[in-house]
Amino acid sequence: MALPALAPHHFSWGRVAYTAALECPEGQAFNRDRELRWKRRHDTYTVLLLSSTSVPNTDLRALVNPQHQPQTWQIRNLNAQFYPAIETRFPQGITYPERLDIGQRYFIDKQTGIVQFVALRAL
Repeated sequence: MALPALAPHHFSWGRVAYTAALECPEGQAFNRDRELRWKRRHDTYTVLLLSSTSVPNTDLRALVNPQHQPQTWQIRNLNAQFYPAIETRFPQGITYPERLDIGQRYFIDKQTGIVQFVALRAL
């Protein structure tokens, strides 16, 4: 779905509704069931919603395969683990709750068996 750039857009995320000016060129937000990604392309934004649940009342269109049929997906959820705070690959000072539950959701093309998207998810 393409949205005009720099215009406020309203979307609902769970029980909270947001109005965003979408001034950043790209970004993502996620919860237990969905990940929303956006990226600016010239004067519009493209939006991708990765969801493990149905999405009612939306103008978003489902992805299609090369035969222009709706894409079918196998979804696989996996837990993720954080590196220890002493890990040298990350800048020092990044903190997170000790018992933070986070995972990944794999969207696998049922026709080819290839992972097409990996989404973050909160547990």
